[in-house]
Formats: sequence, C-alpha cells, structure tokens
Amino acid sequence: MRILLLEDEPKVSALVKRGLIAERYAVDIIADGREGLEYAEAYPYDLILLDLMLHGMSGVEVLQRIRRTNQFVPVLVLTARDTIDGLLNAGFLHRGLLIVCPACTHAAFIPIEDVATTIRCPRCLHESNLTRDRWRLPVEEPQWYYDLHPIARALLRENGHVPLLLSQHLRCKSDRGYTDAPEFELMVSGDPAVETDLLALVDRQLVASEAKSTNTFGNDKREAARKRVLAARVLVADEIGLATTQDSWEAATIGALKSAIRAETWPSGSIPRVRTISKLGTPQVTDTIENIWRNVTNCAPCRQARTEPTSLIESRTRSPDYRTARSTVAPHCRARQHRE
Repeated sequence: MRILLLEDEPKVSALVKRGLIAERYAVDIIADGREGLEYAEAYPYDLILLDLMLHGMSGVEVLQRIRRTNQFVPVLVLTARDTIDGLLNAGFLHRGLLIVCPACTHAAFIPIEDVATTIRCPRCLHESNLTRDRWRLPVEEPQWYYDLHPIARALLRENGHVPLLLSQHLRCKSDRGYTDAPEFELMVSGDPAVETDLLALVDRQLVASEAKSTNTFGNDKREAARKRVLAARVLVADEIGLATTQDSWEAATIGALKSAIRAETWPSGSIPRVRTISKLGTPQVTDTIENIWRNVTNCAPCRQARTEPTSLIESRTRSPDYRTARSTVAPHCRARQHRE
C-alpha cells in the first residue's frame, strides 16, 4: 500500500512516517502544496494524508484539484484548525495577512481588522493598494497568517507563563479548595519592597511563591532570599514556594532561603515551610515540602516564655544551648517545637 503524506511540519511528518513504515506501508512525504498536487496526479496512491495548512497551495485547494481528476482515492485530512480557532476565540491569536511593502520591502503582519483596499506599512508608513503582488504566495489569493496577541506575546517574553503553570499545578494538587491572587508588590513607605509572583490559598494553607524560568536567585542570593522571607512574614504565609520550569533548584539558592528563614523573627511563632517545585509544564513535576528546624531564640512567644514564671514553661531549664531549647518552648507557641 502506497501513501502520500502532505505535511509541512518536519517533526509531524517524521513521526507519522515512522508509524506507517512500522506497519509496512510505503510513504512519500511532500511539504509543498503545489508539489504534492503534482505527485497526487502523477502516481496511483492508495491513500492521501493531507494537512490543510500547507505552503505554496492550501490543503483545501489541493483537495479540490485532486477531486477534479480522481474521485476515488481516499483522502484523510489532518488539521489543527480546531486548536487555532480555539486560540482565536480566546484572544491569544490574531488572523491576518503578511503584506510586503513596495517601498521598503518590509513584510508586515496586518490583522484582519486592518485589511482594506489601501494598506499602510507600519515601518515606513508608505500606502499602497492591496493587489496581488503585495501578498506572499499563493499568487491566486492571499493566505491567512496568525500572530500572537500583544498581551500574550508580552506574557511569554516576561516568562509570565510560569506562574500560570504553577497555579495549575497547585490547583490540581489541592483537595479541599484553591484560590490565588496575581502578581503584586509589597510597598514600604511608598516604595516597592518585594514582589510576589503568586499568592495561593491551597487547602487552607497560604503559599507565597516565586515562579521563575531559571533555577537561581542570581548573584545576590542573600538579598533575594531576604525579600522572599519578608513577604512571607508580612503575609503570615504557611509556605514559601520556589517554582521553576528547570529540572531542579540550585542548592545555593535553597540554602540562602533556609538561612534567611532561620535568621528572621517570626512574631506568630509559626515558621513557614519551604516548598520547592521543579519541571513545571512537564508530566514529571516534582513537589517537595520541607520543615525548617532552627534555634528557638528567634521565636517571639518563646523568648517571652523565658522571662515568665516557670509555671508557664515546660521546665525550669533555661540553658541557651539549642540542644536543650525544647525545654524552654512556650506552650502557646504555634510552632510547638523548633528545628535547627
């Protein structure tokens, strides 16, 4: 059985060809619509697999011309139009034409809303009539092109998709409810102090997260960690989240965050956990939550307990040594015990 595959995406065509050859089919792959039509008319294929989004000639026109000369060869249409229409309806894509300016030869994307008899070049502002020599192939009629919405383009440029991936992951992990807030800044005396990428309430646990496409805080790790801890302290967060699309977080970054947590004073007595999430956007997302044991001296309720009557503490031991610190933990402390 001989099959003609008309597909202009190399990865897709290679995948389809591999599967067909494994089933002992002979496959010819053509990426151009005009050339594919010539093959379809020249050879007696048993089946034609046709992508509608072809270069040179659209798949619809190829199918129409095939049917003029051959009414019997089966044609299976492969298309991503449903996906494209969904993105168009959601506002992520714009449909338009790719128009070549006769003055500066710049090829500009013109959204369908701006297509008119006269087209103004966005580069040199030259105006020209929308004639056949202005658009690119095919020569019969212009071919539709698609461009990302400016907001979607800016979102990807600023790695704004990472917080969205994190939000989706946390929502799927929750059992008793989920809600979140978008990126916001904490201000001190009118000046920006720290930015939080995602603040989420997951199963009644408040998670203040940093979502990045990299796996490090950069050069000044101590300052970046201090800001993350400041946000968690002000928001009384239960967890500090570090999320990335990379395979893992840099060990020095995790260490800087833990050190900042231990160095901070927590008035509530509740020390936030560290939640590290990696491989966002893949099926192998890793999600680890770690408690931070540290010295009791930075816990306000426990410091208060050291100055109160011994009846309010667990024993009369007042050694500052952290090995005996549990004996001076305040009964009313939310942390209940502290970790080093």
